[in-house]
Amino acid sequence: MKMSILKVNKLLVQLRLIFSTVGFLLNLRNPNNIKAIFIVLILILCNFSSYSQGGVYVNANNTVYEFLEKMNTKGVIDYSKVIMPKTRYEIFDYLSEIKNSPTQLTKIERQELDWYFKEFFYENRNNIVGTADSKLMFLKVPKDDRWNFFEYYDSTFHIMLNPIIGASYGLIYNQTNLKRWTGLSTYFSLGENWGGNFNYRDNWEKGDHLLQNKIFTDETGIEVIKSSEDNIEYSDVNGSVGFESKYVNVAIGKDYFNWGSGNRSQLILSDKAPSFPYIRLDIKPVHWMRFYYIHGFLNSRIPDSSAYYNTQLPNSDSTYVQRKIDRPKFYAAHILEFKIKKRIIFSIGESVVYSDQGPRAGYLIPVIFFRLVDHYYEGTGGFGKGSNSQIFFDLNVGLLKKFNFYGTLFVDEFSLSKFLKGNHDRDHIGYTLGVNTYDLLPNFGFTAEYTRIRPWVYSNFVQTQTYENSNYLMGHYIGQNSDQLYLKSYYTILRGLNASVWYEHIRRGGFDPVEYQYKDPGEEFLYGKRRIESNIGVNISYQPFHDVFINGYYTFSDISDEDENRTPNYQLGNTSSYGITVAYGF
Repeated sequence: MKMSILKVNKLLVQLRLIFSTVGFLLNLRNPNNIKAIFIVLILILCNFSSYSQGGVYVNANNTVYEFLEKMNTKGVIDYSKVIMPKTRYEIFDYLSEIKNSPTQLTKIERQELDWYFKEFFYENRNNIVGTADSKLMFLKVPKDDRWNFFEYYDSTFHIMLNPIIGASYGLIYNQTNLKRWTGLSTYFSLGENWGGNFNYRDNWEKGDHLLQNKIFTDETGIEVIKSSEDNIEYSDVNGSVGFESKYVNVAIGKDYFNWGSGNRSQLILSDKAPSFPYIRLDIKPVHWMRFYYIHGFLNSRIPDSSAYYNTQLPNSDSTYVQRKIDRPKFYAAHILEFKIKKRIIFSIGESVVYSDQGPRAGYLIPVIFFRLVDHYYEGTGGFGKGSNSQIFFDLNVGLLKKFNFYGTLFVDEFSLSKFLKGNHDRDHIGYTLGVNTYDLLPNFGFTAEYTRIRPWVYSNFVQTQTYENSNYLMGHYIGQNSDQLYLKSYYTILRGLNASVWYEHIRRGGFDPVEYQYKDPGEEFLYGKRRIESNIGVNISYQPFHDVFINGYYTFSDISDEDENRTPNYQLGNTSSYGITVAYGF
């Protein structure tokens, strides 16, 4: 369905205004630029057409995404999980599409659909049209809505606030572990297009062998703020403010991104690394194409000793406490997503990690080729002056109902001439191939997934330009020179009660000094000393009320490592991990 010329012109005006805003962000220290930003934002608000309340992105760990993926695999909707998170209105549109096919749903699936409609009650404009009176609720259960700790609503402004509290206890590799967390979660909307969210958690862990450096697990990396022999403390804060229209979304915030297909993890962007601040732009000109862009501000954790200076606080030895500064590090990525036909989605994109100077204007232009921008900045300055760039591809195919085949290809370095000659050692690529099947038996699903990451993917000889944030990989957690086979079967017993059994086998090779990345003929896959890991686990989760989670798990692990300095002794051999988690909130 073609857009009218008027709509196209209006879209171009909106994009010009947004690009102008991004340009002004180059120098926030200039007061004139700050004033100009507010002026441009007001112009944006005036130029966009009404599209209901929007701009609120839903955390990628929300269980609604699992429900949408099951409905896509079943063939009920045409849904893509390649780019997450999505906004509340985007999710509500998918739920509405599912509601139009009630005969294709099982009894439990219809109950799940009703459950999520309560979660996204205010995204249904029919529930709020004509509402003039304000509503303030504290510890009150609405008739059709979900329970919230605090809620306020009127014709212009809507806000919800809920506490976050939880605890878990168990044995990890036969070692005692206790964890508790508290925090706050809220989201709000203002007018017809503006919205935002905010959540934070303070975490405390106590155990026999705490993993302060969570390298070999799929757990999100942490920034420890306080530690002792047997306990650590760390926090996690995320939030965003966004503007959503029918054709364009723009947001600024700090959060996690999941880019790429994959159920165990993602090659392009995953939640392995701590979240980072970003500027985000989504363009939706037609139903068959989407364009996504982000510019991130990363932690290099590489000291810039030349910028250190003494503070006014003296030490005991007559010196002064130094002000310590890290080298600046940035990330830019964009991706085009095409719906070839129903349930066939192809995506292509590129990313770049750059550092030391910035943010650079060229990477703040969403629609330009970053690799060519890198050529512009590098000029004749030689090999050490450029940035670290990547390209990636993703394909989802659901030609068969109840099946979805998917794959991601991540290219860090590739030589076509050497590839044609049969030399693959310098092909620094990673790929994931997988298949989901759901509802061959009612409410039952199965996933099979294989990931292989060749040596030197994600690395770079410039230490400030590795594919990392705060020293954690931004892509797949298994890292370079490794592969993983992952199998999972899952079953919905009752609405909110799920059980799963899973198995994974991971092989990791060695990691030579980075200078070998640039020497011919290159390293063969799984070179060096190997680490072999097999895990089999059982998970049971229950969500009796909105945001109330009860989870129990058991995992049996078998780990061997030829490198005696890589894996702690207590993790080697046959070990068990099990525990229970009770939480309210994320």
